[in-house]
Amino acid sequence: MARPPLALFSLLLGFVLVTGSARSDTPAADAATSELEAIRAFTRTESEPRETLTPAGRLQHGEDRLRQLREQGRAYLNAHPTDPRRWEAVMWLLIYPPQFIKVTPPDNPTGRPRIEVDQAARAAWQAELAHLRAALWAATDVAPAVREQLASAEINAELSGIERTRDPVRLPALQTRLDALAAEFSTSEIVAGAEGVYLNTAAKVDPSSVEPLVRRLAASPNPFIRSLAAGKLRMLDFQTKPLALTFIAVDGREVDLAKLRGKVVLIDFWATWCGPCLAELPNVKKVYAAYHDQGFEVVGISLENAKLAPKDTPEQTAAKLAKAKKILTDFTTKEEMPWAQYFDGKFWKNDIATNYAINAIPATFLLDQEGKLVSTQARGEKLEAEVKRLLKL
Repeated sequence: MARPPLALFSLLLGFVLVTGSARSDTPAADAATSELEAIRAFTRTESEPRETLTPAGRLQHGEDRLRQLREQGRAYLNAHPTDPRRWEAVMWLLIYPPQFIKVTPPDNPTGRPRIEVDQAARAAWQAELAHLRAALWAATDVAPAVREQLASAEINAELSGIERTRDPVRLPALQTRLDALAAEFSTSEIVAGAEGVYLNTAAKVDPSSVEPLVRRLAASPNPFIRSLAAGKLRMLDFQTKPLALTFIAVDGREVDLAKLRGKVVLIDFWATWCGPCLAELPNVKKVYAAYHDQGFEVVGISLENAKLAPKDTPEQTAAKLAKAKKILTDFTTKEEMPWAQYFDGKFWKNDIATNYAINAIPATFLLDQEGKLVSTQARGEKLEAEVKRLLKL
């Protein structure tokens, strides 16, 4: 039987100072391990079957999953109130809160779905989360990995708000927090990821701050941050010299940017699983159709996820790559995307994406006729405007 929010908070506070770890030789500890792994697996699972749901259906499906995660997390806290790993369950609740929305499909194909919010339930859950967050940060038995991941996630959330408002005032304070995290977790890939989000946000709201920061981060003690900075420095270099890139596309075509000199080229980092990428796709197709014959080309870098694992046999790897490759080629055929696509199935470890520190998609490089990088923000209406400007139309 679930406890009400205040009772749950009181229960957690009662064990804030508990230290130690669960015994692995007890049924309770075994249950706690199994239930926590189920929560972890839930957060790693793709959120919706994009091919079978309408946009309204996807939105509601995602909300339903978040509510399911909420119930799993609360059940864990109620069942294992002294297990130090309860703070990981709290972390997932804080990172993935439901919005208490109900989505009603539109009455006609061209309409928008109606979204209703249960404001009372949302406010109650946000208040409970505030109590849980305070309890977590006051506790002495929180695993360092939990503090590392939650602190990074909270910075990412604040950066998302800054990007929406285009207000750079809070950026320096967030960078100070990131510096402190990088010092505390000097080998953290998660903190490096947050640093990448910071750089992406700064590029949009305060572009002049990016290069000095990247050059400072190139000397970071964190190897992942140094790698991130090296990729960003390569991007900066391509503002003054042509970008070099060659590969064999998924359909067998040879791609060599040197052979595309004289054309305006959009390098589009995307994936079939990426909602914002699919939302931008009609715009890319429109600009391609309008200006391809006048000297505009697109090169796709697809971050498809073949779900490769170190333990895979060569046969399993080949089968996974073939499946992911088919998803990509079926999609590009269906969507009539004639341009070349790079594919390696490595998801965020995509060889080309990692070389240029791409940690969010869609991401774009717009190159001028000399192959030099002129914009990383050419999306929406700006793409057509930039292409026309470069083609002198």
